[in-house]
Amino acid sequence: TEFDNNEVIFFIGSNLINAGVISSVSVYLTMLRKTFANFRDFKIVYLLHRHENPEILKILKVDFDIEIVSFVEPIEIVFSSLRLTNKKLVSFYSTALFTLNKLVDCDVLMIKIPEKYLVDKYLDTTLRVQDYYSVFFKSLAIE
Repeated sequence: TEFDNNEVIFFIGSNLINAGVISSVSVYLTMLRKTFANFRDFKIVYLLHRHENPEILKILKVDFDIEIVSFVEPIEIVFSSLRLTNKKLVSFYSTALFTLNKLVDCDVLMIKIPEKYLVDKYLDTTLRVQDYYSVFFKSLAIE
């Protein structure tokens, strides 16, 4: 992986299911499993998106050292106040990933969503956004 020690990573949750970018909960869980498999030596703090259902993520606790966290305030405010050093952010493309990279001192890794998981309606747009984000962030392709 892009991170080289046994620390915490913060995974920024996503609204990909409700937005219709991917087709199902099972696809999202598959993408998360493939992503988290790259971080077995890390504690994963999963920061829920405000539209995510935490119940669907509980199954991931069986295989990974994951803590699921929700909050009321915008993620940028919450994360800025944590006062942690060496923050490591991982997520699929999101505005939160983009803005947090500008607001706080952190290492960012964007997980590229494979084409096979994208709904046709959002395929071109998602691939363009991921290519754009790759200019600013390190990225990791999962298959």
